[in-house]
Amino acid sequence: MKREKVSKKGKDLALFGGENPDAHGVNVLSEEDEALLTRLAAAFGERKASEQVEQRFRRHHPDLHFELRNRFGSYCSGLAVLLKQELGSPLTRKQLLTWLKGLYATGEAVTLESLLTDDPRLTRALIQEFGTLRQAWAELGIEATTAGQDRRWDREKLFYAAVEILSGSAAALDESELATDHPLFCEAVRHTFGSFPAFRREFTAWVKSQPCVYALFGRWQLGKMLVGAIPETSRGAKGKRFPPLVRLHGCFPVAAGGKVFVVTNLGLLVPIDTEAVPLVGPNTPKNALNFRLSGLRRGEKPIGLVSWAEPEGYLGLSTKGGRLKIIDLSLIKRVRSPGVVVINLTGKDRVTAAGVVPHDFDRLMVVTRNGRAVAFEHGAIRPSSRRTMGVHRIRFDKDRKDEPAAVLGFRGFDDLMLLGKGGNVLRVCNKDVSTRKGASMGRRVWKFKVVDAGACAGDRKVVVCTRKSRVLCYAGDDVPRRQVLRQGVIGVRLDSDDQAESINCF
Repeated sequence: MKREKVSKKGKDLALFGGENPDAHGVNVLSEEDEALLTRLAAAFGERKASEQVEQRFRRHHPDLHFELRNRFGSYCSGLAVLLKQELGSPLTRKQLLTWLKGLYATGEAVTLESLLTDDPRLTRALIQEFGTLRQAWAELGIEATTAGQDRRWDREKLFYAAVEILSGSAAALDESELATDHPLFCEAVRHTFGSFPAFRREFTAWVKSQPCVYALFGRWQLGKMLVGAIPETSRGAKGKRFPPLVRLHGCFPVAAGGKVFVVTNLGLLVPIDTEAVPLVGPNTPKNALNFRLSGLRRGEKPIGLVSWAEPEGYLGLSTKGGRLKIIDLSLIKRVRSPGVVVINLTGKDRVTAAGVVPHDFDRLMVVTRNGRAVAFEHGAIRPSSRRTMGVHRIRFDKDRKDEPAAVLGFRGFDDLMLLGKGGNVLRVCNKDVSTRKGASMGRRVWKFKVVDAGACAGDRKVVVCTRKSRVLCYAGDDVPRRQVLRQGVIGVRLDSDDQAESINCF
């Protein structure tokens, strides 16, 4: 093969002895040139390869042969331009990396198989240049395993993934740590949001807009779980375990944007800073859950959480001595951090049950630990101020230790859901409990000890929690309606050393 020479007149010589196509300006092809090359390509497809030598080609296509020589200097030069168009110029290392980086930017999974399917010629050049695809990724500073997985996650999937892996609040999402422990998640965040700070801002706002389940555990610590992060399963399952929630006392649903308060046995209503309560996931370390109820006096303990988004409804309270009281939520406006007294207690009387009652309730009901229920019509219990003692409406069997377990408001034919210590649940119509006017022991509705109770409509979900930090969520319709004093059905399957703690319908 001859080297390219430069003539005395400064003209380049082509590879086959004619003038270089550059001299004819073929680097920029006109429409006529494109049409001519298209005809050449079509002529090649008509006959066998042996018929394409110049002498035979000229015999079969004299006009085309003449045009090629006239335009490109020779038949071989025209053929070389066509071949160059088909094969392209040799790709540099930089061009190959740019091509690979562009594929990665789409978010799709990039594997050797997908590259071969997409463009085998470029894939061959890539392997020839770098040896392996993993080496090419290393050149770009990208993890090969991460690049081989789809990173086109939607926003909600990323938010729930963040809940699963975070360590406490949203501020605890550290990009450098996550890049080491969860590289795929970080790359999906960058692909969807562009930057980690942008993701953190949206994630924080999203968490505030989600309904939560607050957990009271340990030595009066608080944590919150997103309702969407608790998988909905069938009734009778064991539920999802949250190891950080050691010695779980109860779970309480909180609507998005709602105010949250703790009710203590001494009749205090204490506000909770919802933003300070850390999110809890299955992988959250115990030391990240550092929110603890403080300022409790000796002998004082929380009996539950209450929350409301709008000041419509009533706060219902019931005491160990059998007193019952409801307070209009509109009267509870400013609650300072030490809390406010919402009921006056005398002697050794203590609050044992509290709950938010809807403003349009038809019947008010108190359920006791021994499986009794006392119901009152809407006007039988009048709303009172915060400083009153309430009215005496519940009597107990003196031979048995008993106390109120729940204060509930029912509308229409809402059902009463009872939870037993062994995990059984019983669902009965609230109309099965007869209405009383004065103090009464009510009706016995279950032969088992009642741990907790809730008001359930047909379209509601049920959340059951156990002492060993298991949380189970299922549809309320999964629990069939039964008559009073029936055994009920299995609501949650327990281990031998576990017991049910609370039930909530929302």
